[in-house]
Amino acid sequence: MLLRRHSTFIRATALAALLSLAACQHYVPTAIEQTERPDRVRVHLSRPSSVELLDLTAHNATVIDGEVVSWNDDELILSVWWIEAAGQSEYRGQGETAVIPRSQIASIESREISLVNTLMLAGVVVLSIVLGAGALAEVAGISDDGGDGVER
Repeated sequence: MLLRRHSTFIRATALAALLSLAACQHYVPTAIEQTERPDRVRVHLSRPSSVELLDLTAHNATVIDGEVVSWNDDELILSVWWIEAAGQSEYRGQGETAVIPRSQIASIESREISLVNTLMLAGVVVLSIVLGAGALAEVAGISDDGGDGVER
């Protein structure tokens, strides 16, 4: 029974670690020409603009987060996941397509995995597993020599 709980603890910790590692990302400046479908990007607009989505228009948009669908000399086409507007408003997209004129783009950033953050998180997870397994063994009375920890 104890080994089953220990195994469940290790599996749960490993799953949490994998999910956490997915969050170790950051945005770095890039050029539109360096992006391709389906790169995740964050677009900073040169001025607050209206962005038309399927069921609504996000007014005063300043930042758009989404995936690149395509681009050409005149526009960037995104599948929109999130829009930040002036005045602290936010709009959650559902992957709707938005066309952004390149003349309105001040800068663009591409989402990448952060090696430093990932390594730090991995170290914390490993340390947690080691400490958690040690504490679990101590509570269960399991000794390092394979005995049950009870003196006879």
